[in-house]
Amino acid sequence: MRRVVIDAATFIGWFIGDGEAASLRPEYEAGQLGVLVPTTFVPDVLGEVAALGWPRDRIERLSALLDEIGFEVREPSRAGLARWVGGRITPAQAAYAALAEESEHPLVAGDPELRRRAATLVQS
Repeated sequence: MRRVVIDAATFIGWFIGDGEAASLRPEYEAGQLGVLVPTTFVPDVLGEVAALGWPRDRIERLSALLDEIGFEVREPSRAGLARWVGGRITPAQAAYAALAEESEHPLVAGDPELRRRAATLVQS
């Protein structure tokens, strides 16, 4: 089974049909893709959909789905977070980069800034 770290923007792409992101959903649903996310994943996802203007009831349904989705949640090391934040990316972005680096799984990032700053980790 292939394993990846995905960011919140990639996950949201599963629901809005966004290119590469949308192509991962069927692979995950077929049990062929393992997904790792940092502990910040849920608030990141909820914050992004709120910024997109999703209504509260839809955000609440998504929140319930996130409890059941079965992604592996891991806390990246503080040293990894510090290294990436020291490289001038946001703490939220650093959590995904550090987790990908530490788990040695590719990062699938829908966030263009994260893709640029963590290019060595991004799945090509």
